[in-house]
Amino acid sequence: MIVPAIHPSDPGDRPHVEFRGWTVKLRGREQLRWVDFDIPKGRIVALVGPTGSGKSALISSINRMLALEPDFEHSGQVLLAGDPVWGREVDDLLVRRRTGTVFRDGTPLPGSVWENVAFPLRLDGERRSGVLDAAVESALRSVSAWEMLRDRLHRSAASLPAGPRQLVNLARAVVGSPEILLLDEPCGDLDPVSTEMVEQALVDLSGSRTVVLSTHNLAQASRLPHRVAFFLEGHLEEYGPTDRMFQRPIRRSTEDYLSGRFG
Repeated sequence: MIVPAIHPSDPGDRPHVEFRGWTVKLRGREQLRWVDFDIPKGRIVALVGPTGSGKSALISSINRMLALEPDFEHSGQVLLAGDPVWGREVDDLLVRRRTGTVFRDGTPLPGSVWENVAFPLRLDGERRSGVLDAAVESALRSVSAWEMLRDRLHRSAASLPAGPRQLVNLARAVVGSPEILLLDEPCGDLDPVSTEMVEQALVDLSGSRTVVLSTHNLAQASRLPHRVAFFLEGHLEEYGPTDRMFQRPIRRSTEDYLSGRFG
């Protein structure tokens, strides 16, 4: 077992997601090895590391998407606000309602902007137009996209530019008021202007929600999150406040990766 370098937590931090000896294997290959750390409530935490280092597996551990994978094995624990995420008695649907997920592929669902954002509520059986209209507006406002899209609600979401499309996906992720947002390379295919749109939306959302995102963009990792977790070959190498990780890392491997010398 490799013991990670963990910097002191910030005063007032309260754990929202806790990993305790979390180990994941897919098709016999180890994706995560004895991960043990806490993600604080209401903070933005960035997961960084080379491709294949375990970032996506960690995100899929929180929303139980790993349960859809064939030949999936795990040991240890993941706790969401103290509740086990994995176990025989855990309800997949309940966990996924508590989380909202956005992927790198910004392709929206078929249909209009309104239909995209309202989709999770309609899936849960909500049919009252007034309730749906209010929820769509609230979700778009929360990601700073209402003024931009209010006159295009009934146009195809796929016709939007890349940045607004990803904001629609983000609004759909928050419309059900999840307590945690999980984003896997959400800006990976966006230009700088569109990236700034998404980053500002995440800043606006943090505090009321915990945000966990994976990113290969080291500039983004240096400016957006409160804390950074560096993964290497499936294990957590180092974890701490963003400024300390970039300016005073403990591990040489962390310094090499965050300075762009490898990865």
